[in-house]
Formats: sequence, C-alpha cells, structure tokens
Amino acid sequence: MKAVYRKIAADVMKKAWKKARQGAKRFGGKPSQYIAESMRIMWAYAKENWEENVEFFSRVEAREVKFVRRGNVSEKQAAYIVALLEKAGDKVLTLKQVASIENCKSSYDASGIIDTLKSYAYAPKWI
Repeated sequence: MKAVYRKIAADVMKKAWKKARQGAKRFGGKPSQYIAESMRIMWAYAKENWEENVEFFSRVEAREVKFVRRGNVSEKQAAYIVALLEKAGDKVLTLKQVASIENCKSSYDASGIIDTLKSYAYAPKWI
C-alpha cells in the first residue's frame, strides 16, 4: 500500500506543478507562488477520488514483475514463468497477483501462477 501511496503522491505533485505553471502563465508571476494553492486543490481532488486512484495505481505491467526462484520451484517452471511474464508484456496485473508471483515457494504455487499467466500471455490483443 505504501508503494501505491507514493505513486499517488507523485502524480499529485506533477499535476500541482502543472496547475501552478498554468496559474503563473495566466496571472503572471512564478509557478512557486502558486504551488501551495495548487497542492491544496490537487490533494482535495485526490482524496475525493481515492478509491479510483488506488485501483489505478495498484496495477503493474507484467514486464515490470521480477521472478526469483525459491523453495521447491523447478528450474523449468521458473524459466517458463519468466518467459510468460515477458510475453505478457503490457498486460496489467494487480498487486495481489504480483505478490503471489514474488512469494512463490512451491511447485504447486508455480503451476497456479503459470495457469494465470498463460491467460494473460495468450489473450487477444484487444483485451
């Protein structure tokens, strides 16, 4: 959850500076003179839409997930998981799915992950 909060905070900062630059351009002055008010506005907006922001920022592209072989996972399963993550590419995974991939320690867990990743890797492009 901390990582999601950081992403939301970074997004709020980017949008606040954008608004501050717009204010400086429209009314004159420096963007730093407008940053305080634009931060208040953007944080209020982020809090109003908190659930949507959490859902949006808690998704990760499959190619960003790193799998490390641990426990009873065979080398073949580990290599296949890495290949499926690469093939899935820009498909989006939830944080729960990422956590299950990163915490995989048994061949049973690995087979479940492989089944899930197959559906992402071989899904049609429009999905």
